[in-house]
Amino acid sequence: GTTITITPSTPTSAITCQPQPVTLNVTKADGTAYVGTLKLTTSSAKGNWLPSANLIDATPNDGIATVSFVATDLGKKDLQLSHTISDAVTGPVTVTATDTVTNTVTATSVPITFSDAGLLWLDSAGAVIAPVSNPLVLVAGTPQPVQLRAVKQGTTPGVCTGVFANGE
Repeated sequence: GTTITITPSTPTSAITCQPQPVTLNVTKADGTAYVGTLKLTTSSAKGNWLPSANLIDATPNDGIATVSFVATDLGKKDLQLSHTISDAVTGPVTVTATDTVTNTVTATSVPITFSDAGLLWLDSAGAVIAPVSNPLVLVAGTPQPVQLRAVKQGTTPGVCTGVFANGE
């Protein structure tokens, strides 16, 4: 058999102006690498999947995409979901992945709460620190080259702006 595990970044909250990391892990009972295609959907029927190897997001903002796995993926894909509509409108969002050949091979993520405002950790260059691929570790009493920025959904969907008057 084949098992799919969907892991949104931790915690399961996100900001509408910042893509949310979503990791797909597909394992097979015999230990061989999964080779196949998964159809991705969101419970809100909204959202865009950011470009990634072997991913097709044919219709903008419908939450649907397909992603193909090749043997060298070793059953793992790190993807990004941009969901510019808040929880207040859609409720918490889940991601479902279903094998396109065997539709009984399916899994649904835990709910992801999307808010129009929140906090982002930034590195010294101002880039967002992604908690899944680059966990933030802070040690008391040592200088830390990081910033914490309060942001909100700007007038352009998917673009963060500073909460405060000076843009910070």
